[in-house]
Amino acid sequence: MAASAADATVAAERGAGVIAIKPISLGQWPKEGQRKREWWYNSVEEPRQVELAMRFVLSQEGVATALPTSFLDLQDKTIAAAKAFKPLDGEAEAELKRMAANRESLFLTEEQQVALNLKQWTPVYPDSPYERASAIG
Repeated sequence: MAASAADATVAAERGAGVIAIKPISLGQWPKEGQRKREWWYNSVEEPRQVELAMRFVLSQEGVATALPTSFLDLQDKTIAAAKAFKPLDGEAEAELKRMAANRESLFLTEEQQVALNLKQWTPVYPDSPYERASAIG
């Protein structure tokens, strides 16, 4: 999850909640293989995986809500998982770690730009409808 404990602390100090975005993201698409959907990031799809992802997200300190994906079939699974929420246990954490193994961060490029102290914004996902030249400020 992109939000850190420090983010949750700042939000709590200001009386604000944390909004989790892309709660069922599985990170970047694998470089090889076929995509299941025409979208810029990969999502978990199986009900058990969706349940685990939502348990993780909703167990994070300060998270007040999570915004599901816009794919209606996944949205329905996400809402069902949120309604059936129960806190994470050791078995669920181990299963999540197996799911996350060998996955690259969805925002790997942005994280690298921050680590290198790059100040100029560059499009990361040129095929995304949300990254336009007009967004460069």
